[in-house]
Amino acid sequence: MVVVYVNKTSASCLNDEFRCNDGQCINFINYCDGVSDCSDGSDEEDSCLEKKNRIGRNSGLYIKPSQGTVYIGDVLELECIWTDGASASEYSEITWAKLNDDMENNVENLGSVIKFNDVRPENTGTYRCTKRDKNNNIVTEDYELTVTPTPSDAASPSVSTKYAPYGKSVVIECNSDLSLPVEYSWAKFGPQMEPIYDRRNLTLYNVTEKSAGLYFCTASNEMVRMDIPTVLVVTGIVPSFRRTDSYLAFPTLLNTYLELNIEVHFKPEMNDGLILYNGQKPGGSGDFFSFGLRDGIPEFRFDVGSGAAIIKATEPVTLNEWHVARLERVKKHGNMYIDERGPYCGVSPGTFQGMDLSQLLYIGGVPDFGSIHKDVGFQTGFIGCVSGFKSETRTYNLMKDSVDKQGLGTCDVCSNNQCLNQGICQEAQTRQGYTCICQPGYSGEYCDKISEVCTPGICGLGECLAGHEEIECKCKIGTLGKRCERSVEIVEPYFGGKSYLAYPAPTSQQKLTISLKINPASLTDGVILYAAQNHQGIGQFMSVTLKNRQVEFRYTVAGMTSMLRSRQNLEIGEWTTITVSRNTETQECKLSVNKETPIRSIENGNMHALELKTHLFVGGYDSYKVKIAKSVEVENNFKGCIKMLKVSGMDLDIISSTVDSANTEDCVVARGDACSYNHCKNYENCHTVSKHYEYVC
Repeated sequence: MVVVYVNKTSASCLNDEFRCNDGQCINFINYCDGVSDCSDGSDEEDSCLEKKNRIGRNSGLYIKPSQGTVYIGDVLELECIWTDGASASEYSEITWAKLNDDMENNVENLGSVIKFNDVRPENTGTYRCTKRDKNNNIVTEDYELTVTPTPSDAASPSVSTKYAPYGKSVVIECNSDLSLPVEYSWAKFGPQMEPIYDRRNLTLYNVTEKSAGLYFCTASNEMVRMDIPTVLVVTGIVPSFRRTDSYLAFPTLLNTYLELNIEVHFKPEMNDGLILYNGQKPGGSGDFFSFGLRDGIPEFRFDVGSGAAIIKATEPVTLNEWHVARLERVKKHGNMYIDERGPYCGVSPGTFQGMDLSQLLYIGGVPDFGSIHKDVGFQTGFIGCVSGFKSETRTYNLMKDSVDKQGLGTCDVCSNNQCLNQGICQEAQTRQGYTCICQPGYSGEYCDKISEVCTPGICGLGECLAGHEEIECKCKIGTLGKRCERSVEIVEPYFGGKSYLAYPAPTSQQKLTISLKINPASLTDGVILYAAQNHQGIGQFMSVTLKNRQVEFRYTVAGMTSMLRSRQNLEIGEWTTITVSRNTETQECKLSVNKETPIRSIENGNMHALELKTHLFVGGYDSYKVKIAKSVEVENNFKGCIKMLKVSGMDLDIISSTVDSANTEDCVVARGDACSYNHCKNYENCHTVSKHYEYVC
């Protein structure tokens, strides 16, 4: 059964009211007065125990909580108030402290109020408000905060689990009983959400290890929003070699003539068997290297033309446990490390020093032991599991990169996994053969660390983005701060690298012209403007970027990418006017930067109109929802100020015309005085223009 989480928006109570657990508002005077005024009785239950625990001093102060019972994950505010109804801050500056301890980093001090974002068990304790009254006497009031564990039905939600074999397709259903019409959207939990179509059921094709994880379907209608979680586990990632003739084959190792550096992760079930082999010639003659187990002891051999070096460990490995072998060779000299023990050393005889390899690289065994070098010394393949193999320049995907395979099974890596806190074991090409898919609120290799969780209101009016350890708030235009707690006035927006503004997709795409002014704060590559056919980074797109200090205009139509580049370099602190246009009637594309001669290109044949369906992103793009097209060749967002946006002859208000935004500041506030760059020549004085990042000489 899939658990649904329902979040409904409730109106806030007034400053002189107490909010019951069911959302009802009562006069604060009736809070803890011995009579149940809340319909659910929450004004006289656990919250009263907290009130009785306050240390009364007849100080004229009291501390008002924003709610009664406080659960893990809640957002709580404590307000320090005078009994005469005045705000505590009206008389003097107040200070907050947690007795006998420091306040945790999820506590914000907002003056007369302290705010707990995503309440944790360690927030339990006594909090003291200190200030001076009208007579300049120091007065204090304490509040004993008790954090209640989340009810068991919410703390341990039942999450459905879907299994899919490697390389196959899978459909994840979003089952809700909401009344129509219902809108659906999908997100993959993690720091970088994969762009997914908005539809009821999600189909994933050719699934790999990267496809595994926790997916959320958000179903919403006019009344209710549901987040429905499903864990996708991909099987068949870690191969097991069950027979003595099992193997994986790969193209020959490159760049091994003078040096060899490789690493393999393996879990043996038998004491004997060949794990790695790469040779020079068919039939087994010539150079080679091999690695395997003989009586449980790891053995590394190589021949560069004058006889084999044989390097053995001093003790056997433990069966049914994971081990790491690191093999090194420089000319005739070889080293072997087993689980960081070593080096075990050896030297090949003779004068030859270079190793020539041209045959396939084999892992786990070979097709015919009679066709490999006679000095390998193994007659059977490896029995066990291999979870990873890498050379000095490449980490191999064992299933994807192989060119041939025989007799493979699936390794049981999850029978003894150490995933905690309801984490789910996922096969992976790691040292232990698996990773843990953590539930929201947990992170770490084994889901053993508590991490932040998105809860209603934690980002104010902004959007909460869940990561592996910390959440990130995407603040709407006009708000800023770690939790979008500050209101700001923006005249000209500043983009700090995680910012963007979004506008409706251009309606006229046969004759498309876009103009804007930018003022870079950095000359590192960044996306200035982007729109595309979809969020997946495939198909058509249009982009304007700062690349190598110059402006680039790129677009893809009918599978062909075109690019125009400005002649002049941009300068930090200087306003630059950029105009790009594309006209299917004249078959002309144009890029103009300031007053330089426009860069033009004429397309031969029938010019197709751009098909742009995403928002028009300015200053960057939403990297959580949009995968930018590879042909843009820039992934980072622009850093600097932007003003004046005109699309196909229409002047857009750069602030009020937005349909989406994230983390923009005001240019003057973010960058300071425009005269700080000393633009004026010939001893002229520089004067800034009020509220604008501009100057006159």
